[in-house]
Order: sequence, then structure tokens, then C-alpha cells
Amino acid sequence: MLRHLDAALKDSERLYWTQGGVPSCMSHADVFAWHSAILQMIARGVPLKYVALNSLITWYISKNQSMRGGQTVSEMAASSRTVGHFPEASVGKNNQQAPDKKYLRDPYLEEAKQYQSAILFLKFKNAADLANEIMLSCAAGLTIPCGNSTAVSGSTTDKNGVKIAVLRGRWAHATHFTSYRKVRGTEYVGWVNSHGSKYGVSDEGEPGDMCWMDRSILERFCATMSGYGPPYLVFPESVTRTDWSFYVKAKIPFPDKWRT
Repeated sequence: MLRHLDAALKDSERLYWTQGGVPSCMSHADVFAWHSAILQMIARGVPLKYVALNSLITWYISKNQSMRGGQTVSEMAASSRTVGHFPEASVGKNNQQAPDKKYLRDPYLEEAKQYQSAILFLKFKNAADLANEIMLSCAAGLTIPCGNSTAVSGSTTDKNGVKIAVLRGRWAHATHFTSYRKVRGTEYVGWVNSHGSKYGVSDEGEPGDMCWMDRSILERFCATMSGYGPPYLVFPESVTRTDWSFYVKAKIPFPDKWRT
């Protein structure tokens, strides 16, 4: 979708990328969810601008200026709400070394407040319940960062021709969900990682950083989330555009081979 936006609606072509060797997965899950949510809102006609964010600095602040170890789901959610996020156009793309101390002061801190997120933690009783909440949330155009220990080892193509995640092994990792679709009666949600474009791009044209999960895969993936704290919905804030029109400006075509 991003490449189809008019230049006036975005400041960057960057969407997802790798976290590299830094244990900052939760910050990437949070920022990537922000990116995904903003794009879906723009597609629906909300007069916002897509801004590429640097996830490292909010994460670094949330950890009392430490680069060691990961961050919890709840602490990342709290910092995205209170500190906000830092645009790459202001602080650069570095996500591998401790940020310059100047970025921890105004005017950068004040600018970050323009890109805060309101958050809502999901409530659930079990994995099936949580999977249903994620399905419903993605169908409503919302995005969800989460942590879990059930690993995605790769991708494959299912009977509907959809690129789906293969679950195998263990990890302690954070990722996010975005988008919903139904193909021949099977429901799917999109899942995005921060390990780079390693899942391949199918003929439908989705990013190589993502796969789809049907309900059975999603329930298995959700089974280990409770130990990481509840996932949360992202309601993103961004700079607005003055727009007095009453029609959706963004024209986002479906991929030629999009399956329904």
C-alpha cells in the first residue's frame, strides 16, 4: 500500500526492517504496529500523514538508557503512550547503537509527543479467546503488538494459495498483527516480524517480512502469549493534513492476483 500513496501523504517509503542484533524486538513490534495502523487509517480517508519512525529511542528511554536485554509488552506500551515516537527524518535510521544524547532532550522529546499511541490491552481467558480478539481487532482495522515464545520458522502456501506461517521451535520474541482477510471461507490475519524480509513475497505482493495466519495457526501462536502480558491495540497519533474534501484521496489497488 505504501508505494501507492501520493507523496503528500507520506514522508518515507520505509515500512518494516530488521532489528539486527539488538534485543529491541518489542520496540519494533510497537512501531511497526503504528506504521500499519496509520496506513490503514489513511486508506479509509483519515487526513493523517505516514511518517517512518525510529523505534530505538523510545525503547532506550523506557529502559533507563540501557541497550541490554529486552523490554516487556506493558512497559513498551506505557512508553509509546507517554514518550511517543521519534521520526527518522529527525533522528536518523540507526537502530543498532545507543542514540545520541541530544535526542533525549527537546526539541526531539517534544516532537515525539506528536506520534504517541493510545493503547488498549486485550482481555482473554484462553488462547482461543485471544485468537478471536485478534481476529476481530484486525477486521476492525486495528493493529496489535504482542510477545510470545512459539516461533515462526518459515512460510509455506496453503490450499487456498495463501502464504502462511510455519510454527516450529521456541523463542522469546515480540511481533505484531495487522490486516484481516477471508479466502474461500477461511479467515486470516497478517503477522509481521522484525527479522527482515525472510518469508518471501508471493504473487499477491505482500511484504517479505510478513505471513498470514489462519485461526488454527493463530490459536497455537497465542498459546504462549499469556506469559508475556496481554497484547494491546494501537490507536496512533500522527501529524494531520488540512483537508476539506469529503472523499478518500488514497487510491490503493488490489494486487492483480489477490485471492478472495
